[in-house]
Amino acid sequence: MAEIRPLRAWRYNAALPEPIEELTSPLFDVVSEKQRARLYGHPHN
Repeated sequence: MAEIRPLRAWRYNAALPEPIEELTSPLFDVVSEKQRARLYGHPHN
């Protein structure tokens, strides 16, 4: 029988200077070329 164990949660650190919207992206199939260029231009990518 498989052993099912809980996953450790990830939480956003609100003390970071950027809003969470600057660190995440929408699903890959709804991102326009313009949005993709902006996301790739972020220093954390």
